[in-house]
Amino acid sequence: MNSFDQECIEARPWFEQWREREEFIARFDTLYARRQTKRQFGNNATKWINEAWILTKIARVLKPSHLCWSQADPPDALMRIGDTETPVEITYVDHPTRQIAKEYQNPREPSVGMKFCPDEDFDEPHLIRILRKRLLDKSGKRYPKETFLFVNMNAGINFEDDDDSVNKKIRCITNSQNNVFRAIFILWGSQVYGPSDLIANGCGRFAESEIES
Repeated sequence: MNSFDQECIEARPWFEQWREREEFIARFDTLYARRQTKRQFGNNATKWINEAWILTKIARVLKPSHLCWSQADPPDALMRIGDTETPVEITYVDHPTRQIAKEYQNPREPSVGMKFCPDEDFDEPHLIRILRKRLLDKSGKRYPKETFLFVNMNAGINFEDDDDSVNKKIRCITNSQNNVFRAIFILWGSQVYGPSDLIANGCGRFAESEIES
């Protein structure tokens, strides 16, 4: 375990308390900026950083008043919107052959990096298919009915942001009723898709350099 792994472990209890959104994001960004370049986190004790990164990106658009990382999984995190505390489950869609578990075990492999780029882009039907499969897998588990699902779509990231066919299908997914989750939010590049009653026009964009967008 290196010094950054230890820093992540020591930092986690602070995030496990309710914090205002801006404070939570700013402190997380400071921690995340100290990671080693092109390095995956090499043990289960620090992989929460990957999921917290997704949480902070979507929170920039959804704008809850407070955030809290969970001490027990599930849920992965909690957020406060108005007077309501909402559990959050966090997952990802990635290259079908990527073996995350092995990356955690071998963090210093040359091919392993925090931002994993597939060797080739997927065509649009395949991209939507693997997204739907991941959602189906998550929907096969039990969660409190008020749970939000946050998905980082780290596949097809080289598609144009204005690819209309993909955008329409993602919007259809996030605006459709789900029997397991109260709402589904999908992070794809710099865009966050979600139900139109929670995100204006069903899609918002954040700027990497800004806490508020």
